[in-house]
Amino acid sequence: MNKYFLDHNHDVIEYLISNVDLSSLNKYLIVFPGNRPRLFLLKKIAEKLNRPFEPPAVLSFENFIRFIADNAGKNYKIASETELLNLLYNLNLKNNNLYAKQKSHLSRFLPFAQKVIQDYSVIIKADCIELLKNDRDKILGGFEKTDLYNTVTDYIDILCQLNENLEKKNKIADASLFKIASNLNESQLREITNKYEKVFLIDIIPLFITEYRLLNSLKNENKVEFVYQKSQYLEHFKYIGKLFDTKEIRSAFVTKDINVFESPDTHGQILALKDILFKQNKDKKFDSPDTLVMLPESETLRILTNLVLNELESDNFNVSIGIPLSSMQMTKFFNIIFELLSESNSNLEDIRAPLLYTLLSHEYTQSLRDKDKNNLYAIKESLYELLNKKVYEYISIDELSKQKGANPLLSEFINETINKSFKIKTIGDLSEYICNVITYIDKNQGGNLNYGYFNIEAAKIYQRFKEISQSEIKDISVTPKEYASVFNNFVYSIEIRPEGSPLSGLQVLGVYESRALRFKNVYILDFNDESFFDYNFEDSFLPYKVRNFLGLPSKSDYDNYILYFLDILFEQGEKINLFYKSTDRYSKNRYLLRYTFEKKKKGEELKPVPVFYNLNLSTPDIILIAKNKEMIDKIIKDGISATKLNTYLNCPKKFYYSAVLDLSEREEIDDTAEGSIFGEILHETFEEYFKKLKGNKCKTIDKNKIFEILKEKFKNKVKFKSKKYLFDYAMLEVILENFIKKCEENELLNNGKIDCTESDLEFYFSIGNQKIKLKGRVDRIDILEDGTMHIIDYKFADGKYYKTVNKEITTTKSKIKDEKELVELIQMREEYVKKNNNIQLPFYIYLAQNNKDLSKKAKDFKATFLFLRNTDKDFIDTIPIKPKTEGKGKYNKEEEVLKLDDYITIVESLISEILNPDIPFFPVETKGCEYCDFYSLCHRNITEDNQ
Repeated sequence: MNKYFLDHNHDVIEYLISNVDLSSLNKYLIVFPGNRPRLFLLKKIAEKLNRPFEPPAVLSFENFIRFIADNAGKNYKIASETELLNLLYNLNLKNNNLYAKQKSHLSRFLPFAQKVIQDYSVIIKADCIELLKNDRDKILGGFEKTDLYNTVTDYIDILCQLNENLEKKNKIADASLFKIASNLNESQLREITNKYEKVFLIDIIPLFITEYRLLNSLKNENKVEFVYQKSQYLEHFKYIGKLFDTKEIRSAFVTKDINVFESPDTHGQILALKDILFKQNKDKKFDSPDTLVMLPESETLRILTNLVLNELESDNFNVSIGIPLSSMQMTKFFNIIFELLSESNSNLEDIRAPLLYTLLSHEYTQSLRDKDKNNLYAIKESLYELLNKKVYEYISIDELSKQKGANPLLSEFINETINKSFKIKTIGDLSEYICNVITYIDKNQGGNLNYGYFNIEAAKIYQRFKEISQSEIKDISVTPKEYASVFNNFVYSIEIRPEGSPLSGLQVLGVYESRALRFKNVYILDFNDESFFDYNFEDSFLPYKVRNFLGLPSKSDYDNYILYFLDILFEQGEKINLFYKSTDRYSKNRYLLRYTFEKKKKGEELKPVPVFYNLNLSTPDIILIAKNKEMIDKIIKDGISATKLNTYLNCPKKFYYSAVLDLSEREEIDDTAEGSIFGEILHETFEEYFKKLKGNKCKTIDKNKIFEILKEKFKNKVKFKSKKYLFDYAMLEVILENFIKKCEENELLNNGKIDCTESDLEFYFSIGNQKIKLKGRVDRIDILEDGTMHIIDYKFADGKYYKTVNKEITTTKSKIKDEKELVELIQMREEYVKKNNNIQLPFYIYLAQNNKDLSKKAKDFKATFLFLRNTDKDFIDTIPIKPKTEGKGKYNKEEEVLKLDDYITIVESLISEILNPDIPFFPVETKGCEYCDFYSLCHRNITEDNQ
């Protein structure tokens, strides 16, 4: 037997080049664990010869097995994936409870069938299908006859029946090639390998019995040479131990220093990686493919592409893994359509309104144009306005076509995406429908989608479903509620790969692509156990004891396979850099834990470098918007409302975007009568009821009358066609019932005479030689018996996150002199805003005080928030306030007791700050920042010159 074991200082590709006759390369067959080393080998040969040459045959181990099977002289036909799915769907297993349960819904059956096919392939590779059929009692001998026993029995029946039906069709699964190749004797193998002067098998580790049989038959061939790179992990593979004495190929655990970085998330890792890469390569060129960036998770590729690869020329990087198509726009687009089709009513005469709005908002829809250059933007905006005025569960196509902005393109779009779905009866119909929608979007988009991945996504999905539309499973019935599961099941494994150069530049590879390759610089992201090793391995209906009895590879076998190649990669590289996520959800990679332990044994300590990208609160790291005359004039012209003042209190930067730039925040569309719609219904109910009681006290409320008003307002606002609306209305009735009870029990609310409802207040505030209009709309004003004017504001909330301002909230200085003073102001505001402060009530009192008609009537002022959803007895917040007590009447010292004048000072000082040209608009960092519509505009780590 020819075998050679390379030390870590030897390069396997250099070894091959030095052991072949370069003048007759076509006489050699070289087998690697995967496909990637072939390119590197051929490049090295080309560089050495510097002339055209006929290359050696270079195969991956899997393709080598296929090559052997193809030359075995047997005729066989391999069943496709869809053929296997169809066979599984049509199994005759009436008494099999597991099969009946999984087949009851396609959303269950398709992923289950994929798992069966995967397990069947493993069983064929392990050559144990006969064992399953004939020795079931032995296999299940250790199990009690419980539900688990029944499930395993049913599962074995499914696997055996699938195998039997394949044999009847004279077809085999792709995995059967392993069995065919392993059954060849030495003379048959010699006849195949004699075509070559020499066959090199590089780092080939058998995990299945069929692979071992093949290698065992080849090891006695003089023309075959086994080459392995030394690693202690080789001794963990049972079949390697049967082939060779593993003692002579054992090596010490990696001894070189490794740089380790810990970060709270993937973004942090990639930002740190970017910093290191671009410091070493300031020209952003990676001419030699000697730098590896390993990504164990393909989801990380999107972030890496956006932050790193987009800054490189295409010949300076290569990517061998892909971004999952399931996370991309076309998948999201079809899932919106399928959700709309499944949740709209039976004949799709009416469409689920919020889902339709989401579909019209998608970039693919927004890109559409017809021959007259009509688009769907106007109808989308019209629908948005409609859904914000009323709550629609469904909207009819007729009603939609009457909205402002409707045009012929809308009818065409509805026809292509909705009406044509009426014809879908089978998976084949669904596949044709998907292809037609892709064709429609592609032909009618206005050029907006020519950038990015649209064309690649379209081509891949179109090709996939065109094949399915003509496959064996095309006649399987499908319902609208199953469209999404069928679609997602078939796109799950598809990936989109960024363009790059395979043999130059930064090499971005998956875990398996780096096998048998050597890199000078190694960077591995997501170096956590959960990312590298399959934690869902046991997600099978075959328990560990059964798998072990059948001789299937264990999770430990697969884990050691990865560790073997990691060990070699680390020992051969010059600079090793590992990045891992340091959160409770993830644990350190076991290789890193062992490396840490080995360091400790030597008296050394591994100190991971923490990666932080928290934003510092200092002027250079804050986007400050300096005020100019035009901005202040705009604010003065528009005036300040209670809402604007609250916005400024919580974040001056947000005030700048909304009040100065007039950028609007987009509310989420929903089909439940929550939030603003509920609030509007209650406000309108109260206004209509209480305005008729002007000049009277409200000690009792006529329930019949107020509930009648509520019902009418709800009917006008909420357009439901299912019984779901009954639940929403019932909730609203509960809130109103609670409101009535509290109003009748609270003297502050029932002893005052109602003066007005829904009243607009205005006042011109003077500052210097300028005047600005202050405006507010109060829900109700009462005059109490002692002459106090009581302003009431209804809030559709429980009051949990409301707290009226109770201390100075701005600087007393008219001008910010330096960075330190600005930072102090920002820190003060950030700390204060954390307590959910609100300035609305003091602002209303300020307006009422300065209203001539109202101030004549009032000896004093109070203002109250009436929290409608709070069921507690004390469900109001009134100013001036009293301090809260802490048991036995002791006052909370932290709560200041303010006079009315104190609140007025707070209002005036905040308005003065808004109009102060020497105080810029600054961001206030709070826990709600990430949900702000202006978040992407407000990066605090960039300096902005706003002069």
